[in-house]
Amino acid sequence: AVGGTVDVTALTNGAFVFNLQSLTSSDTPGALASFNPNVNHMWQGVVTSEGFVGTPTSSDFTVNTSQFSEPLNGSFSILIDGTNLDLVYTAAAPEPSTWALLLGGAGLLGLTLRARRRLA
Repeated sequence: AVGGTVDVTALTNGAFVFNLQSLTSSDTPGALASFNPNVNHMWQGVVTSEGFVGTPTSSDFTVNTSQFSEPLNGSFSILIDGTNLDLVYTAAAPEPSTWALLLGGAGLLGLTLRARRRLA
């Protein structure tokens, strides 16, 4: 939490870097026990009591994940939420070809089970 205001008038694209490091339950660098890279997540980042001087945009912030131990299937970004900055992880949506493969496999499995029932 930050008391007062945060001055963002001098920020340019990507000027403010959030260095993200994952910690274990014992606060040592390592994998998070509850992080799922296929699910969206959001955490409160910077909480101000009075907001910002200037108007921050999402492009003013970058997230450095080089010290984040988990495999990623998406990306991190900063969301401006009123007087706060939230850290957001957006999981990548599966490619259409992945869905087609999944549905095709399910269809083949169904046909196989149907054929086995006929033979029995």
